Amino acid sequence: MEDGNDVNVEIIQNYFRNKYMKLLKNNLGYLTLAIGIVFVWRGVWGLADLYLIPSNLPISFIVSVLIGVTILFLHDIRKKDLSELE
Repeated sequence: MEDGNDVNVEIIQNYFRNKYMKLLKNNLGYLTLAIGIVFVWRGVWGLADLYLIPSNLPISFIVSVLIGVTILFLHDIRKKDLSELE
């Protein structure tokens, strides 16, 4: 027959093992997501360098900023419209 302390130690070990495995899985998921975001950003940046007015970099940068600001502005308007529905 097992000692009561052995059962308690096993329960505690399983609890911490499960807790840390869940934490490891979550952090691994976040790391994978971060790497994916970096690769997407790198690809978008490279395509912009190649195709968005490659002969005139200052104009290319200005156009990039205007596109980015427009996207952020439209996103903000949409977010405000959606919040008014609540």
